[in-house]
Amino acid sequence: IERELDIQEFSKDPSKRRPRTRGDLEFEGHGVLIVAKQTVQDPAPLCLGLGETGNDVKLHPCFHDWVPPNLLPTWETGAVIVEETLPNNRWEFAPCTQSAGRLERDPTTGSHSVAFSENSTWSVVGPRCMLKQMDGVRSGRCWDGETKGQGGPNATHVYPCLSNLWGQLVSFGDGRIAPPGSLFTALFEKRVEFWKKKGTVVYPYRCLAETYKFATEHINSTAIGSGRIITTPCNNIEDDETRILEWVFVPFIMEDNGVEDDSEEAPSDSCTIEHAPPFATVSESCPTYS
Repeated sequence: IERELDIQEFSKDPSKRRPRTRGDLEFEGHGVLIVAKQTVQDPAPLCLGLGETGNDVKLHPCFHDWVPPNLLPTWETGAVIVEETLPNNRWEFAPCTQSAGRLERDPTTGSHSVAFSENSTWSVVGPRCMLKQMDGVRSGRCWDGETKGQGGPNATHVYPCLSNLWGQLVSFGDGRIAPPGSLFTALFEKRVEFWKKKGTVVYPYRCLAETYKFATEHINSTAIGSGRIITTPCNNIEDDETRILEWVFVPFIMEDNGVEDDSEEAPSDSCTIEHAPPFATVSESCPTYS
């Protein structure tokens, strides 16, 4: 109770001490702040977001200006409240596959690790999740990294959650097929075979990265935060215009205003992807496979 009162006072008056956040929280249905690890200790940390307008996914300041000066040195291991963050920075990982393993958040770093199931040797990508916006006019839309090309850099955006879109499923890199701490998606198997028959070798795993190619006003910039979020082959480590990002995941908590929470009695509007093959597709209601 004392901590919740501190949070409420801090949201009203930023000059007050920012309350300490617990490090053992999971997302608990309230969403997650996806922070570029390279910027965690910057004066203005950057997050996966949309900005004020448009559907393009980009790195965007995580917080209102008055928040970063009050952040603890290890703030990314705790939690945040909605009032601290800028619009369109809150995401939900749901639904997720469970048969391919489980996700474990490291409370000391805020990063995610993947514990693979013993019976999921066929799944090299581990758990796969849809990534949905939780606020604003684009609430409920999914991150979408699909490209109809042969696997080059591709700008990402949010799009209505649809079936048969491989580009709306993300996995968590563990160093095997994608760098540790990265987010990536796997190309649809038929698409890889299509390009293979044309004599083009396509790396099937595509990581979320920042690029300067689309940021004409910062075309010569090397500073992180000057470009759009794209997908690029996860083995693309020598491109001077692209940086594969490592992420940390900070859960949101809700203020206790004395209102009874009956969310446990509310029916679920999503379903869990169970026993999904490597190239599962997901609809808004329940999964289908191809």
